[in-house]
Amino acid sequence: MRPTRSVALALLLALAAQAAHAERKALVIGNAHYAEGRLANPINDAEDMQTRLKALGFAVVLLEDAVLEDFDRALERFGQSLRAEDDAVFYFAGHGAQSNGVNYLIPTDAKISEDADLKYKAVNLGLALDKLAHAQNGFKLAILDACRNNPYARSLRDGSRGLARVDAPSGTLVWYAAQPGKVAEDGLGRNGAFTAQLLDALSQPGLDPDALFKRTARAVYQQTGGRQFPYPEGVSLVDFHFAAGTNPTAKPLALDPAAVELSFWDSIKASDNPADFEEYLKQYPQGRFAGLARNRFNSIANEELKQKIEIETTRIKEDLENYDLGSIKFVGTIPYNNTLWGLLKISDGTINRVRMGNYIGRNFGKIILVKEDKIELQELVFDDSGKWHSRKKIMYLSVVNHAR
Repeated sequence: MRPTRSVALALLLALAAQAAHAERKALVIGNAHYAEGRLANPINDAEDMQTRLKALGFAVVLLEDAVLEDFDRALERFGQSLRAEDDAVFYFAGHGAQSNGVNYLIPTDAKISEDADLKYKAVNLGLALDKLAHAQNGFKLAILDACRNNPYARSLRDGSRGLARVDAPSGTLVWYAAQPGKVAEDGLGRNGAFTAQLLDALSQPGLDPDALFKRTARAVYQQTGGRQFPYPEGVSLVDFHFAAGTNPTAKPLALDPAAVELSFWDSIKASDNPADFEEYLKQYPQGRFAGLARNRFNSIANEELKQKIEIETTRIKEDLENYDLGSIKFVGTIPYNNTLWGLLKISDGTINRVRMGNYIGRNFGKIILVKEDKIELQELVFDDSGKWHSRKKIMYLSVVNHAR
């Protein structure tokens, strides 16, 4: 079966359908009621963030006062819901802690008495970032208003405040409410200092993520008298705007030629049909995978030819067993110039390469002379009377494999 242009068309349509139906999705978690004491703003922060993101076209899952089991389950389901083209935001307000350079988000049921407890009773920030990565081609952002004063500091060896600096995964933004090792203020009003300014900036149309974060950071710095300065990590490779209307949920179709080629290649690279690779080379003669495609095409074609030769060689051998060739013995065939050549063993022990006749099994010959442009044969012809006759014949070829 030859997929050829229909494969490419199907891939284009599939990519177009993916782009057209990309969605905005967010997981928002606010934890306030801890055994060590209640935080004033995270529940309000989470609820207001849910409201604002919904207004911006996001489908939002909200979780309040999440215990570890619910926290883990929400992250797992969030990751499973994301498709490659979706835009994804994860927001957390509550307590966070760091240990040995690893950041942890604290569930409300966590009882932390030493560093080791964080591994089993808190959520590694890396897990949340891994879930965001499911949106491979979309906008990915983690917002952490979790740099509040650490109530577990005295229980941990390094006693660090705030969160640690970590490298964001490729294509992902991470926004911290405060600089590494610094704490965020819980705020005097309904929201924490960082989230209050972020909510305001999100209402401004036409701001890309970079401009939006800078606007938020300046406002927080001014409001707190320089005590708190939000900190960004990572780089997004996606053009994105939060404000409704500037980046609608259904994205305009703008197919990346390199992505189309990659999808085409991914769809055929395991194929055993040489026509697939022939079509790829027709569309992308200088493509990224042209060398691999040629190798794969030749490998499959040679394997098919090998199988045909094995079948034909067996048939020829069985046919010749019925005749006496005297001192000439047929020992096999090899492919050359899209035809089969017979290997004949002569009485002197040499093996000569001779082209088979159009009717394979009828004409054979002994090589007398090989020159640059011709082979002189002593041909054996099997006539209609059932006898073999010898005659001299010259075959002219543009390319000659010398006898060996």
